[in-house]
Amino acid sequence: MSQGQKSELLTKGQMFNILFKICLGHQRAITVPLRNHYGVLALGWPCVWAVMLILLWAALSNDVAMFAWLAIWFVYFVMRRVEAVRLNLSGAKVHSQYDGYPTSIRYGRTEKMTKLILEPLLVGIFGGLLYVVYTQYLRAPPYGLPYFFMLGSASMLIVELVKLQIWSKRKQDLLDTRLEQESIMEEYRQKYGDT
Repeated sequence: MSQGQKSELLTKGQMFNILFKICLGHQRAITVPLRNHYGVLALGWPCVWAVMLILLWAALSNDVAMFAWLAIWFVYFVMRRVEAVRLNLSGAKVHSQYDGYPTSIRYGRTEKMTKLILEPLLVGIFGGLLYVVYTQYLRAPPYGLPYFFMLGSASMLIVELVKLQIWSKRKQDLLDTRLEQESIMEEYRQKYGDT
C-alpha cells in the first residue's frame, strides 16, 4: 500500500469520526429528555457538541423556538447529570458511557428495538408534525425545529447502528481472545504435560 493510499484511508477514517461525532451530538440534543439512567460519562463531550449544534442550528435557521428547545433540553440535562452521579455513587452497575434507557420502551419490545426503530420513528413523526404546524399554521420556514427533529431521527439511527457494529466487534474480539487462550493452554499442556 502506497503512502498516498494510507493517507487517503486515514482521511476517510477521520471523516467518519467527525461525521459520527456530529451525529452523536445531534442524537444527544434530542435523546437527553427522552431517556434516563445515563452513564456518568455519557453526558460529557457529546452534550457539549449537542449544545453547540443547537446554537448553530438556531443561528442559521433564525428559529427562536430552538432556544426554547435548548432551555427544555438543559433542564433535562441537569436532571440526567444528577441522576447519573447518584447512580454512580450508589454502586449501580451502569456502564460509564451508557446512553440512557428509553422511556418509550413500554411501546417497544426491547431496548435495542426501541432505540433502533421506535425512537427515531417517533422523533421523525414529531418533526413532521412540527413541519405541518410551521408551514400550514405559522407560515414560518421549517428550517429550525422541524428539520432539526426530522434529521435527528436519522442521526439517532446512525448512532445506534454504529454502536451495534462496535458491540458486535467487541464480542467477536472477546471470543477470539478466549479461543487464543484455549489454544495456548492446549499447546502448553502438550508441551509440558499436566504438571
